Amino acid sequence: MTYVVFLALLLLITLLGSYLVIENNRRKALAAKKKLFNTRVNEVNANVKLKLNEYCEAKIIRPKYIPRIQVIVSNFFVVQAHNDENLLYLERIIESLISTINSELAKTYVTGERDALAERLDFFVSELPTAGLAYNKTRARA
Repeated sequence: MTYVVFLALLLLITLLGSYLVIENNRRKALAAKKKLFNTRVNEVNANVKLKLNEYCEAKIIRPKYIPRIQVIVSNFFVVQAHNDENLLYLERIIESLISTINSELAKTYVTGERDALAERLDFFVSELPTAGLAYNKTRARA
């Protein structure tokens, strides 16, 4: 009888140890996933800052409008769930914005209408929402 009790206790201790190791590994994996997600968000934000500073040096975006455009990245996750699908969507949005500005800037080298591009970008910035919730009114995804 004592052998059965001893064996049962040994088995319970082994199961508890296994559970704690598995749970600890799960927590570490979740923390690593969050860190990777935050790193990608920071990379998107840094890329936007870099490009906006380049556009500011090219004098197509006024310095006072840089923070208003950076708010697109900052306010994206105000309502959005923090998941890979939404991060990919943010990356596509920013890539599209940068690509569009680059192509329009390339056109100005041919036409010489850099001031017109600057005016269109000023208009774009003036149309951006000022509150974080306003960025996601039409597209709230879970």
